[in-house]
Amino acid sequence: TEGSVFYVSKSHAYYMEATEVPYTNVENEVTFALSMTMKPQYAHLVIPAEGLDKTKSYTLSVRNTDKTAGIQKTFTACINPAEGSVYCKEQNVGDAVVGYWEEDGLHFYGLASLGEDKCFAFDLRDNGLNSEQILYSYTKSGIEKFEGRSNVKLPAISSWMTLTNSEHKISRLYEDGMLIINENRYEHADNALKHGSILKEYGNVTNFNMWNGADVKDRPWEEEKDDILYVEFGTALSPNANFRAVFKDCVNLLEVNAELLDVSAVNKISWAFAGCTSLKNIRVSNWNTANVTHMDAVFNKCSALQSLDVSDWNVENVQDMQQMFKDCASLTELDLSNWKADSVINLKEFASVKVPVLDLSGFNTSQCTNMYRMFNYCNKTTTIYASYDFITTAVTNSTEMFRNCDKLVGGNGTTWDSSKIDATYARIDEEGVPGYFTLKQ
Repeated sequence: TEGSVFYVSKSHAYYMEATEVPYTNVENEVTFALSMTMKPQYAHLVIPAEGLDKTKSYTLSVRNTDKTAGIQKTFTACINPAEGSVYCKEQNVGDAVVGYWEEDGLHFYGLASLGEDKCFAFDLRDNGLNSEQILYSYTKSGIEKFEGRSNVKLPAISSWMTLTNSEHKISRLYEDGMLIINENRYEHADNALKHGSILKEYGNVTNFNMWNGADVKDRPWEEEKDDILYVEFGTALSPNANFRAVFKDCVNLLEVNAELLDVSAVNKISWAFAGCTSLKNIRVSNWNTANVTHMDAVFNKCSALQSLDVSDWNVENVQDMQQMFKDCASLTELDLSNWKADSVINLKEFASVKVPVLDLSGFNTSQCTNMYRMFNYCNKTTTIYASYDFITTAVTNSTEMFRNCDKLVGGNGTTWDSSKIDATYARIDEEGVPGYFTLKQ
């Protein structure tokens, strides 16, 4: 019927204003059939277990105050561990709060339609000390503790999250090894049936600058990296600047679907999938890499990868391609024919692949200084296409550039020579000018 509808749980927060919205309620999952206007904010309050007694009953009262209208609404969640019960009361249309005991403490999930002149206030009450309260108030600047309200010491709030438009997105690792980053809230029920119970939740991932590429140990899933078998993005995500080493050394990772990842603002994808030695399938063909400057080691040691579609990647601004396809020993397909590499400086250990043909005809290497072992162990490659823009005048290190490329033949018939494996023959093979490259007609 007309009006507002709310629903809140550990993984969902819905608030809609619509007319004649048909819905079904199946096992606490609500499905809405028409378009809706999302308004409130979703809050996740974590109160650490230290200092709390799991044998006691606690009540969280939430006051949603409209300062302009002078209206205050109160709704509560009661936790009674003795009975194992969680329940809500005094719920207002559009507002709700639920609570759960977890291993690390009390978790409260709340939904409230906060506006410019509204505040969200929490009272946590030990039901055995009804007169003792500690008040926390949510404002746009965060949480403020009101001193002098109680002599009961409440542990510091460890995490707080508000999401506008009820977009409560959580990244979850399921028991079958599926990591869904920013899971679509409407699909959680289906995902739970498909992938099993939740092993770990990581909250809302907004971008990948959370560790600034300084230490991969700061990744949210660092401790569980060996449990990750599959990765997909539940909703579109646009990281800023850095996507470095996001899945580095996830040695059991088999498949990645990153088509919903928008990297158009990213500068570095270095080491993103490096060391994923079990990775067999990765979907990144639609990535807009126009602003990427560093692709070094992005697929380094992806030794199980047999095919890879990066044919439409824009590499015009890429400066560092070192080790990009190093130790990709199973890779038998690699189309680089559309690549226009005009800015590359570092091609050290660029590729160790088993592809019969490498097309580098769009590479302008006039600025490149390092070609050390560039084609090391490309021992299945018979043809390397290039243009006259592939020059080595700025190169200072080309040691073993063509090491173990024993099947390589130039366009005029020059065969690989173990005594000519530096940049000496890194040129178009022509009459009187031997080389290992073939001119692309």
